[in-house]
Amino acid sequence: MDNHGELSRWLLEWFSTADGDEREAMIQAIYGLWLARNSARDGKRIDQPHEIMELEAPEDGWVKINSDGAVHKGGSKAGGGAVLRDHNGAFLAGVCHHFPHIVEPEAAEILACKRALHVAEEINVQNVHLELDCLPVVPMINQKGINYSGAGPWIQEIKQMLALKNDYKVTWVKRTALMDLSLSPSVMASTSSTSELPDGVVLVPAPDPLVHVAFNQHGTHFVAAMATGFHVFSCHPLESGMHRRSSELKVTSAQLLTRSQLAVATRRPSAVSGAVDDHVIDFWNGMCKPKDARTNTVRSPCGAVGGFRLRGDHMLVAGEGTATLFDGVHWEKEVRRRGRAGSVSVCAHGSGVACLALSRDGRLLATAGTRGTLVRIFSTADGTKLQELRRGTEGADIHCIAFSHDSKWLAVSSDKATVHVFSINDFNLTSSTLEEDHASNDILAAPLVLPSSPAPATTNQSSSRMSFLKGYLPTYFSSKWSFAQFRIPNAWTKCSVAFDRRHPNTITIVCMDKRFYRCEFDPVKGGDMVPGVYHENFMDL
Repeated sequence: MDNHGELSRWLLEWFSTADGDEREAMIQAIYGLWLARNSARDGKRIDQPHEIMELEAPEDGWVKINSDGAVHKGGSKAGGGAVLRDHNGAFLAGVCHHFPHIVEPEAAEILACKRALHVAEEINVQNVHLELDCLPVVPMINQKGINYSGAGPWIQEIKQMLALKNDYKVTWVKRTALMDLSLSPSVMASTSSTSELPDGVVLVPAPDPLVHVAFNQHGTHFVAAMATGFHVFSCHPLESGMHRRSSELKVTSAQLLTRSQLAVATRRPSAVSGAVDDHVIDFWNGMCKPKDARTNTVRSPCGAVGGFRLRGDHMLVAGEGTATLFDGVHWEKEVRRRGRAGSVSVCAHGSGVACLALSRDGRLLATAGTRGTLVRIFSTADGTKLQELRRGTEGADIHCIAFSHDSKWLAVSSDKATVHVFSINDFNLTSSTLEEDHASNDILAAPLVLPSSPAPATTNQSSSRMSFLKGYLPTYFSSKWSFAQFRIPNAWTKCSVAFDRRHPNTITIVCMDKRFYRCEFDPVKGGDMVPGVYHENFMDL
């Protein structure tokens, strides 16, 4: 370039043809040069790299991906990047990305890895060697089965992309730069061995991260499960209740029936050497003496427990490809599959189903697809689609869907760090009798009268103004948008939501990073919700 004018013209031409990621990388590079220029102008020393890493090239026919992530020192945002090289060490592609609202280093690492795999798909890479410098993330990706941590949805997506490759491997590379990192408590808690740590890095004990959170059917209590135990809390007021902790436990999930009765899914080493672990469900009763609190144990007939639910004397356990219904603690029958008499087929989404929920009376089914933009409501009687709700236009991982007890509202949480509340139409479906609650100690002795929820104002309905074109234009114009919203500050972890039966216009939000919110929305005006109760770490109670 002979002068600044030619450079400016070249940059303008380049920006007109570059895509979003290329523009972002160029802007960051130019900004870095500008800062270095200012430092040199002001007589400041320009810091040289502490270390130059010579990364080994991958095997013949493979492509190696080196990704990395970091969190801003202010703790409110993060970024990540990756480089893809062939077996000759030649550069194939690179990417950098900004991750708003990410505050945990390992989350930035996982998102950088996920973004790099998207680039690998774009350039049709078939044999991938993913090399990471974040020790806790490597076993999360390599571990078989479902990851139930707050980053679980991202890990599952990474696994799905890798499974589509001809071959892949995920390894950890030792870098001395790790010695200077401030490891977060969740990183330290998720690392079980120090034998592979870089010299000079010593992990200190940290609280167990949560693996699962679940509300009882009334939304008045919730259980927080850790790998080594569980803890029950009341929502209003937020108070600690029954809890157990033991290094012998390997908890994967938990479900709460009442304030003192719950079931906990655990994994135990098999009595047969070399066999896979046994998966069992332990029943606990806090009303019993501590030594008698574990009242019964049921071995899962489905292998690994993908999920289970409690309702009165019944328990439904779902595994890989099969589900079993229990009457009490006795096996009753395998749940009827699609196509059999008495079942209803629902064609919910063009993509896979990522999350679903049933209304309290069992008449309504809400589903969200893997794209995460739409939530659809169906009749369980015949599978008819009754209503379509729009969470947003950008894709998202849906974490939780919850009906209010009167089926007038629906709450949805996702990885976009916003909880949406939708108003549900009155479908005038035939009423069905709610089953009796067999455990009465979860509610007050006095009769519980539910205050009726006022209907949302018609002037504030969030349906598109173009809804009159329904049937002629895409569903974007006919789906209903959320009525009320709550933005979770600096959130990247999974959040569970529930409506409180005693306070129908109040939702409780429990995050996997141990934050607790209790928000009330205006049933007439809607809009932004404000937390009435907030606790930074409910496990400290």
